Amino acid sequence: MKEDEKKEVALKTQEKILDLQLPTAEEVKKYLCPGATDAEIFLFLQTARMFKLNPFKRELYLIKYQQGEKASIVTSYEVYLKMAESNPNWSGIKAYVKFNDKNE
Repeated sequence: MKEDEKKEVALKTQEKILDLQLPTAEEVKKYLCPGATDAEIFLFLQTARMFKLNPFKRELYLIKYQQGEKASIVTSYEVYLKMAESNPNWSGIKAYVKFNDKNE
């Protein structure tokens, strides 16, 4: 077995262990980002694998704003919150509503 084939088998095994069912390149092109190039889709799927993010759970997006421009890979804010909550130093978010300049 070639080295590349070994790496692909290892990735697929790791995904099954983590219960991460990533879409295929064809599914990304058909359902998520029809205008994306093969290279953009490859980078998107590798990013999802590397960070264990699932595009179908809306954790990661591939967005092509205009044809001829590069696609953007966008992480959802929920992913950032999950990462923050997993940190023992995280103490939450504090927010308030300001009604007027006097804070009344």
